[in-house]
Amino acid sequence: MDYRLSKIINIVRSLNEDAAMAAPTNNVGGGQIAGTKEAGDDPPVRKKKPPVLARGKLPGMRTRFKKGADFMANIKKNK
Repeated sequence: MDYRLSKIINIVRSLNEDAAMAAPTNNVGGGQIAGTKEAGDDPPVRKKKPPVLARGKLPGMRTRFKKGADFMANIKKNK
């Protein structure tokens, strides 16, 4: 075998050995990461907001309702 090819093979083998020895960086084995069951914490869960039922069905309805509510308030105030 060519000495250059054997050098490359040795470099690749040494890189594979180094990668196999490296420990994972985000290991939960110690149980000290916040928000995990191993640490005794409940993980945070985002609650979804309920969907808007009339989205896009009644354009301008909020404005119309507000004008009507203001009108009724004025009537009650002027009595």
